[in-house]
Amino acid sequence: MKALRQEIVAVCGTGPVAANHLPAMPLLSGTVREVLRLYPPAYTMFLRRAVRDVTIAGLPVRRGDVVQVVPWITQRDARWFPNPESFDPRRWLDSDHQPFTYFPFGAGPRVCIGQTFGLMEVSIAIATVVRTWTPHPESADPVPEARFSLRPRGGLRQRWTRAVD
Repeated sequence: MKALRQEIVAVCGTGPVAANHLPAMPLLSGTVREVLRLYPPAYTMFLRRAVRDVTIAGLPVRRGDVVQVVPWITQRDARWFPNPESFDPRRWLDSDHQPFTYFPFGAGPRVCIGQTFGLMEVSIAIATVVRTWTPHPESADPVPEARFSLRPRGGLRQRWTRAVD
């Protein structure tokens, strides 16, 4: 949190956070990406019907079979993300990831059309808030609950204090 806040203040000062600041804040980008890796809003993607016979990871998928992609599982796979259960925003700095191992907004021809705007919006919001405030969870780590989107069971109670670094 301290490093993130320092990056935000160094780039934005005390003025409004703007979209043109975002490219200069790689730790902020890594933080957003890491949160979405561990807690993808769509924990699973919609079902798809195979249009031709293929083999995936040694398993046959026949034309007409129904398949489902689950970001919650793929994005926590140690083959793609070392220490997959750890929150590490720095993993996104100077890092190349295999295609289709990270897809909180979907992938391919059905990727969310609002992905770029959504990332920009959440990055500006986070930078604006954490520059001044520090969250303090009032309970243990949240237990994810799968509904249409992933949510913390029982909510996410927090106390916020003015940042002091």
